[in-house]
Amino acid sequence: PKMGEVIQGTQLQIAYYDQLRASLDDSLTAAENVSGGRENVMVNGKERHIMSYMQDFMFDPARARAPITALSGGETGRLMLAKLFLQPSNLMVLDEPSNDLDIETLELLESLLAEYQGTIILISHDRELIENVVTRSLVYQGNGKFVEVAGGYQDFERELSQSSVLKPVFEDDKKKQNAAPGPATVANNPNKPAQKSKPPKLSYKQRLELDKLPETIASIESTLADIHKAMSQADFYKDKDSAETTITRASTLQDELDEAYSRWEELESIHTGAGQ
Repeated sequence: PKMGEVIQGTQLQIAYYDQLRASLDDSLTAAENVSGGRENVMVNGKERHIMSYMQDFMFDPARARAPITALSGGETGRLMLAKLFLQPSNLMVLDEPSNDLDIETLELLESLLAEYQGTIILISHDRELIENVVTRSLVYQGNGKFVEVAGGYQDFERELSQSSVLKPVFEDDKKKQNAAPGPATVANNPNKPAQKSKPPKLSYKQRLELDKLPETIASIESTLADIHKAMSQADFYKDKDSAETTITRASTLQDELDEAYSRWEELESIHTGAGQ
């Protein structure tokens, strides 16, 4: 939206988990990214040594002193959690926090969220995480409308089967899908042997496109990461026109990224099916 109203509480403190991890500084070690270079940090009102705090997130001293470029995906996820839960906050926003996390880190995340004393806004495709953590769900209905449902995804499905508010929207979606024209069929001649259909093959142009798509995807993701890093700065919204342009650019790039992934999956499916 380009306009609207946001009403915030007078003592609101927001902590944000970014799935693109743009807040991490590649030039610093894991511990430095969390502590800002300080030896001690404040955790729940108590001072602790940074190495002691890092051990809560399964970092031994050697890994805590390692550059973040040397960390695995799971370690980077734990590092983001260590940084997130060090921030004083009463509202936590988590954007796909379970991406790239191993089982141990997922269990740690669930434990941390269960112990959190404030409000959590969780955006996730991980149904198990949703079931284990959330108490209420906001269901998007289209046209800027949301419906609040008590509980997690299973509760939403149960509500969907019983609610007169939710059912019409989702039934309309199903009708649109069912109304889409299906593939044309031809009556079989019982006296004619069935012919095996050959899987489609990529044209030369499509093969070139498939080869270039990973580079295109990587380039878009890199640009998006830079933009999200800029958007995370405290003074980002000081220049409203510039902020709006940047947000529009980010939205356009995200659409391009989604299309690139969709096209890559389409071409890769043809390529694999044809055994090329």
